[in-house]
Amino acid sequence: MEADSELHIITGCSVSHAVNSALHLGVSEFYVKKGAKITFTMIHNWNRGMEVRPRSAEVIEDDGTFISNCISMTPVKSLQMYPTAYCMGRNARATFQTIIYDDKI
Repeated sequence: MEADSELHIITGCSVSHAVNSALHLGVSEFYVKKGAKITFTMIHNWNRGMEVRPRSAEVIEDDGTFISNCISMTPVKSLQMYPTAYCMGRNARATFQTIIYDDKI
């Protein structure tokens, strides 16, 4: 990503309602240059039998910002997240937010 630029990424994953169990692996890597900003939003729609393993890594330079929004429209069997941000520059910032919606509560 170029210096002093801004990027919004929206991704999504889902599974057929006929699938009762499965494993989903996702790997994302980002390099945020000086003064740049990335907003990364993942929207998932799984079945309760899913095991989900998203992984992400970010390198953030001076005055760079990385914002991660993970939204799951259904609970899953297991969720293991391991986001890693390397704030390498002055005033580098990273924010991670996760929302899991459960209509059965």
